[in-house]
Amino acid sequence: MAVLITIALDLKPEGAEDFMKYFEGLLEDTSKRDGFISIRIDRNMQDPNRIILIEEWNEAADYEAYVAWRTERGDMETIAAGLIAPPTPEFWNQTIARC
Repeated sequence: MAVLITIALDLKPEGAEDFMKYFEGLLEDTSKRDGFISIRIDRNMQDPNRIILIEEWNEAADYEAYVAWRTERGDMETIAAGLIAPPTPEFWNQTIARC
């Protein structure tokens, strides 16, 4: 069963637009990773420096392998530099079928 992962990110205001451009550039590589299903990125209407990632992966292990790969490449360090605080992913199992 697929796993849904949500990650809220609080961007540094002075670099929010550059961060979004950089982040968008990562999506093509993300979509090619084993176990990747989808990603959605939404921006908070009241605070445009806050975004949420909603990702779907075949298994949590696929996501964890992806994060390890991004960490090895140095991408996670670059992402962290644009954030106010470290992100905390939350993992979700589907409990009610989609309508």
